[in-house]
Amino acid sequence: MRVCEFFFVPLHTIMEMYDYGLSRRFGMALGLRVGIMWIASFLLVVYTFPSLFVDLGIGLGFLALPLAGMNLRRFVQHVDGCVGFRAFWTSWFTYMCAMLVTTAGQYLYFAFLDGGRFVNNLVEMYSSKEVVELNEKLIGSSNMLEQMQQSLEQMQGMSTKETMMMFLFINIMAAAIFSGFTMLFTIGAKRIKNDDFTM
Repeated sequence: MRVCEFFFVPLHTIMEMYDYGLSRRFGMALGLRVGIMWIASFLLVVYTFPSLFVDLGIGLGFLALPLAGMNLRRFVQHVDGCVGFRAFWTSWFTYMCAMLVTTAGQYLYFAFLDGGRFVNNLVEMYSSKEVVELNEKLIGSSNMLEQMQQSLEQMQGMSTKETMMMFLFINIMAAAIFSGFTMLFTIGAKRIKNDDFTM
């Protein structure tokens, strides 16, 4: 029960009027949860490669999206006036907080734990027989793989700061895309009256 409670942000038992302070508090609480899930996903992928647990790590990362969507839907249902741009802003702010938590976790990993593991895993993956054969079937050329391998060679010479700037950009782009996707969960959300409220 405690584990399940982690995934849902507590809401008050009365209807509240929307304000950006309330939205920020909700976004930070939900963003922390999503960020922790993304860090766990990242570490699972890095430390279990190339075992089947990599799929578990990827799945955990994507599981954060519907969980965030369900939380946002509950917020829209219980907070009067959270519609349109306000709902999108709440979603976007949630993922910005999640991105900051994730980036902080990735920084600690690359600064103290990595030792070249991340790039070495990518090099091993893109040079594997399966990936080469799949690339030939889908594209019919090895140019893309060669470019990817060159990029990975450049990454091997990057400092922790340079690596984190790259990940920060990727995380910001992902947050913008995911915030729009999460808004789909609010479609058709009906307001819940005070006497209909259930946790």
